Amino acid sequence: MHLVCEYLLQLCSSAAHSFISPLRLLADYIMWHVVDSYTSYLSSHFRDAALILTRALSGVDTLPQRWHTCVLRTENAFGYVTGAMFIEHYFPLEEKQAVSFFFASREILGRSI
Repeated sequence: MHLVCEYLLQLCSSAAHSFISPLRLLADYIMWHVVDSYTSYLSSHFRDAALILTRALSGVDTLPQRWHTCVLRTENAFGYVTGAMFIEHYFPLEEKQAVSFFFASREILGRSI
């Protein structure tokens, strides 16, 4: 966070010598990051427009498929919850007990070493 603040202060001080006011530059910078962070939620028209900039900056030729973006967003927002639901549904009780025993044993052995 410190580096971001330092960067913004240097950016505003260099803008003071140009025709753009430091407050306008800071507002544009913040607005750009807000818009950029929500691009993946918009329609393909907007995502295609963002791809032009991404291609110029990083050389990426395609965006991830929509389903992949949705899965990643869901994992980021609800990772532990969806993981617990997956384990509850697909792992039998015996396997859960074996894994719990393994971690308990590891914790006990770790203390005695």
